[in-house]
Amino acid sequence: MTQIRLPEGVPGNTVATSHAASLTLLRLDRISAFPENPACSGNKVFKLLPLVERLAGSKTPVCLISVGGPWSNHLHALAALGRQLSVPVLGLVRGEPELWTPTLKDCRHWGMAIQFVRREQFRRRYEPDALREMAARAAAIHFPGLPRKAQIVIPEGGSEQQAMSGLALLAERIRHSVPAMDSLVLPVGSGGTLAGLRLALPAQVRVEGVMAARDTERVRQRVSDWLVSAGSTGDRLKATAPAAPWTLNDSQAGPGFGKLSAAQRLRQPQLESWLGTPLDPVYTLKMSLALEAGLRAGRYAGRHVVALHTGGLQGRRDLQDGPSEVVSRL
Repeated sequence: MTQIRLPEGVPGNTVATSHAASLTLLRLDRISAFPENPACSGNKVFKLLPLVERLAGSKTPVCLISVGGPWSNHLHALAALGRQLSVPVLGLVRGEPELWTPTLKDCRHWGMAIQFVRREQFRRRYEPDALREMAARAAAIHFPGLPRKAQIVIPEGGSEQQAMSGLALLAERIRHSVPAMDSLVLPVGSGGTLAGLRLALPAQVRVEGVMAARDTERVRQRVSDWLVSAGSTGDRLKATAPAAPWTLNDSQAGPGFGKLSAAQRLRQPQLESWLGTPLDPVYTLKMSLALEAGLRAGRYAGRHVVALHTGGLQGRRDLQDGPSEVVSRL
């Protein structure tokens, strides 16, 4: 089976700031699981790494099943991974069959079977039993005869306890790249990346997650549950994680997930020029807005801040786009 080869560090650059803080931007969008497949990139590489290792050690045929919206970075990366490893993938997608976004067109191109799910069903995706039942019903349609034991059901965003060991590797790469870091700022969707990094980073490093959606309390509870669960394993380092500093910043959640105010859209070119990188409108733009506001307010004074670009640039495309650059390269 194809192996994932990751660099020792994370590409990045120092960002000029007139405020009393040092700022480094680390770009996970430049890290891909496979050199020949640029689509499986960003934080998703590290979340999916334990899954790849599990598949490498198994001789039993399986099907990967996961859930997400029509612009899901997670489903996009999972579909690319399935193609690379020759493993069937089934995506449970919120919405109607008419909603073929560039993201879903890519997924279909790479062989992902797609089952659209009504919104009332989709709302139950955080309930483990409901998600497994949803997956089983869709699998019976697309893969008749597939036994349940062959169905690997992955929660939304790839955020689950299994992903934490992959995110610990990401924490090592971040510390290798910026040893002086004492504050980390990253965008947050499902909360898994924040939880995994908080678990693995030293307690003296402040971790701040910038919300992409207006569901702060749900994400706060999920992150807290992951931290407490890890602490109960008896690992002395991880047992300190619930008390280590982490916060959620929802000041830039705006109109909601995948939505921007006119003022937020107006700032995107300026922030991209400042940071020296393109930003996706769902996650990294909102993180950058919150980061800039925090710098102006002096919240990071005297600190060395690392801002984490988690990828997701495929989300910049609009519904009128033709085949993506990524598709044409595979």
